[in-house]
Amino acid sequence: MIPNGRWMTPAMRENAKFDWGVVEMPEGPGGKATWLFWGPYVVSAKTQYPQQCWTVLKALTGASVTGQVAALGSNIPPRKDQASVDAFMGSKPPADNQPFIAGAAYAQAEIPLFTASWDGVVNKYYQPAVDDIMSGKKSVADATKEACEATNPLFTK
Repeated sequence: MIPNGRWMTPAMRENAKFDWGVVEMPEGPGGKATWLFWGPYVVSAKTQYPQQCWTVLKALTGASVTGQVAALGSNIPPRKDQASVDAFMGSKPPADNQPFIAGAAYAQAEIPLFTASWDGVVNKYYQPAVDDIMSGKKSVADATKEACEATNPLFTK
């Protein structure tokens, strides 16, 4: 089991050589918890083109486009209209997309607290640690300890 998010679905579909599925995060001592990674569309209040920006935002967040994006597998639709939900739920694999929906009820919005690039952190520290664990080169305790020690300085308060 590896904790990850919906954004990994397209890569899993393309690369996994085994049958895979998703579940909600296991409940810990503090109850149910997961994080909500989001990529909002934003427009500067000082834009020179407010009407054009509004036109683009309406198109990007409309039922047709959000349904198409949901069918690709990388995002949970931001709309509750049935067409978007159906496109998401019918996007296979995984066989059951409900855990993604269930987790949204108790997810906490991500607040980036690091001063490095996320790709740099993942590619340089986190993914190698996961690879070492999965290949048996390092124990979970050793790999995570090393990754945490290397990345802790990158986080701010």
